[in-house]
Amino acid sequence: MLWQILENKIFLAGVIAWFFAQLLKFIIEGIKTGKVSAKTLVLPGGMPSSHTAAFIAIASMIYFIEGVSNLFILSLAVAVVVMYDSVTLRRQVGKITKSLNSKLKAKISDFSGHTGLQVLVGFLIGIAIACLVKWIF
Repeated sequence: MLWQILENKIFLAGVIAWFFAQLLKFIIEGIKTGKVSAKTLVLPGGMPSSHTAAFIAIASMIYFIEGVSNLFILSLAVAVVVMYDSVTLRRQVGKITKSLNSKLKAKISDFSGHTGLQVLVGFLIGIAIACLVKWIF
């Protein structure tokens, strides 16, 4: 059963895209801050958007396998919601959190969502990884 899951190209594309984006985020954050933190491998926010990369890779693989099917349309809709949410709602929540942190003595964790560029890079990673999975596996 586990082997069947690992052979699934849709699952594989999503996991690889997420992992690659998180690894890239880890490297970029290390270069930017001069500090290496393993927490960066699992934290949301930052460059690039790993959620976008994963959902676009999944939608792309579904398209490669099924074409324009109901499942592809659904996966694309979910990917668009994830991207929209990360640059709007999550971004605003991050701004509110920063404002509260400056006024309160308690520290609230700040995950500020993504910029449009971070989502765009995640989008490109997702498509690239799906293409690699399609042609390699």
